[in-house]
Amino acid sequence: MLDRRGLITGAVTLATLTIGAVCTAAPAHAQSQSVPSWDRGNGRRWAMENPRERPGAWDVEHDWAEPISSEPDAPSYAEAYADYVLENADSWVGRRDLKRDCADFSISLLITYASDNGLPVPLRVYFSSLRRFISVSSEDAGWRSAAHFDDWARWHLGAMNLADNTVPVTYETWRAGDMVLMDWNQTESSPNFPGRVVWHTYLVGEPGETAYYGNLSGGQPTPIAKLTSVSQIRGRLIEHPDRHGLSPRRWRFLNVERRAPTPEPDEGDLTGTGRVDASRLNVRAGPGTGNAILDVLDRGDEVRVTGRDGDWLAIVLDDGRPAWTYAPLIDEDEAVAKEARVTVSLGNVRGGPGTGNGVRDQVRRDDVVTVLSRRGRWLRLAGAEERWVHDSLVSFEAPVVTASVAPPPRAPTAGILGALDDD
Repeated sequence: MLDRRGLITGAVTLATLTIGAVCTAAPAHAQSQSVPSWDRGNGRRWAMENPRERPGAWDVEHDWAEPISSEPDAPSYAEAYADYVLENADSWVGRRDLKRDCADFSISLLITYASDNGLPVPLRVYFSSLRRFISVSSEDAGWRSAAHFDDWARWHLGAMNLADNTVPVTYETWRAGDMVLMDWNQTESSPNFPGRVVWHTYLVGEPGETAYYGNLSGGQPTPIAKLTSVSQIRGRLIEHPDRHGLSPRRWRFLNVERRAPTPEPDEGDLTGTGRVDASRLNVRAGPGTGNAILDVLDRGDEVRVTGRDGDWLAIVLDDGRPAWTYAPLIDEDEAVAKEARVTVSLGNVRGGPGTGNGVRDQVRRDDVVTVLSRRGRWLRLAGAEERWVHDSLVSFEAPVVTASVAPPPRAPTAGILGALDDD
């Protein structure tokens, strides 16, 4: 397979993108700056369109170090990729509708797994026309779909760029999904391609027993082939002197240690609701900054808190997804969960904690209300909708003389009583 570094020398255009949480090494890909897009040889421009239409090629919900389940021995998503390759690589073999060059097969299989499981794919690509590396991620804005990102990655990555995106592993630890990159012509060993720079990629199946590869014939990709000869695998993948680094390679982001399963929220720490006390606050898949970002909240956004793990709060997003966020940046409502007696003749029940919220109901002296939580001087009452009263209207100390139920709704009445005993 030819080195694509030498082929990507065409004109570069710039498409302005809004970049998400991407760690970059090139000024042209800095936050809220520009990302180059490139033309193919056929003149088809792969500019990254509609940069604000979606947050990336697919929704990211997990990270590679995260266990795939809460079971104590569950593998991480990175470790589980090996099983995925063993279960799915054979389905590509010989398919004329799934032709791939050697590196392209490894790229497509990885991207399919990542997009199916909501995992990020960060890539580092060298462009000779720019004389530098560019960091590109599936989380960048502007990708239309996983297929769009896969198409771009297969065109702009080759075996040499795979070397830039992988790390060496030993033959004692190699596993399915790893690769062996062949930099032919390092030595005079066969095969040899005088006067040409040629690389090749083998995808590892069962280590030492099977491998997969694609190829080019007449400049066109061929169906994926499976190598099952142990002697050939040893001669090429284990002993050949033209192996890049003389070792197998693993995607850099798969070479991570498995993280302990995300703990279940402590039911004893249920705290009700809270508000974001930061200009922007990341919401993550687990308690810790190593977990994938699921959403971003703005100052004043209200969250429903369901548990705690150290400095992290378990919350529920508006769409029902469970998530975690950093507790010191949430102004939590103090849990109360007890009854109180109304001590004023007439008081307003509002739709939120503050006099700027509309009156939804009224309470009268000696009414008994169930208080769920406190926010400053305001108390949230039990009920299907938001119901708040000022704490000056009730007493927790006075004896409760009526049944422990919230009063039935009363229509708000205009007049001096409501004004006098208002919050």
